[in-house]
Amino acid sequence: MGKDIPDNVKLLVFEGSDFQCVFCGYREGLNITVHHIIPKVENGEDTYDNLITLCHNKVQMVNKISDKEILKIRKKTI
Repeated sequence: MGKDIPDNVKLLVFEGSDFQCVFCGYREGLNITVHHIIPKVENGEDTYDNLITLCHNKVQMVNKISDKEILKIRKKTI
């Protein structure tokens, strides 16, 4: 998760989310990661529009939510 994403794109995603988890607002930097909305294995791209910031607690949850719902949450926070 996030290893191949260019640093400049990661920074834009972090800045866009105000360096917090888009689901819960958690801000402890080392525990926030950039996560694909549409996974790379499903041809998801390393683009700003396909990335969100999540805390380690929400990464598992996001796999149970539809991409449409994730995008709705992302739009509210960014």
